Amino acid sequence: MSEGTTKLMIATFCCIIIVLILHTIFIWSLIETKQLENDAKPPSDYLNAKNIIFGEKTLGVWDISDYYMILTLDKEPTMAEFVGTGSMRPCLGKFTNGIQIKPDSIDEIQEGDIIAYENNEGTLIVHRVIDVDYDEDGWFVRAKGDNNSVKDEKIIRFEDIKYKIIALVF
Repeated sequence: MSEGTTKLMIATFCCIIIVLILHTIFIWSLIETKQLENDAKPPSDYLNAKNIIFGEKTLGVWDISDYYMILTLDKEPTMAEFVGTGSMRPCLGKFTNGIQIKPDSIDEIQEGDIIAYENNEGTLIVHRVIDVDYDEDGWFVRAKGDNNSVKDEKIIRFEDIKYKIIALVF
């Protein structure tokens, strides 16, 4: 074998080894990513409506070992699941659940609150209140997704608000 052939074989062998190493790293990263996705469980796997305990004058407690949350509320909360549209990132994202209440009056809605309201098409939108105001038709709020550059078009009246999100569960 000539010296040139030997160098070519060594170069080819080195290239094959490098490709195999890169391929192994790529496959390993796919396996790791898939494993993390499979191991990650949403909060609803641990906490759902049956795990919410109501008590009078009880401090809020989160007991990780038993997956229970004890809340003191003067109204009935429900669990909320959110669609991952990205409009409320980083606050709401993949696997984020919430605890929501139905507000009784405009006094319960303030700037900074996260609300679920019905838009003109009947779709429930979950965005943050950025302004509370009055006009000739009465009280209203404006909302915006935390990750959106512009506020929502709709002027939101109290009757449009279906829920106020009072807690997020990650």
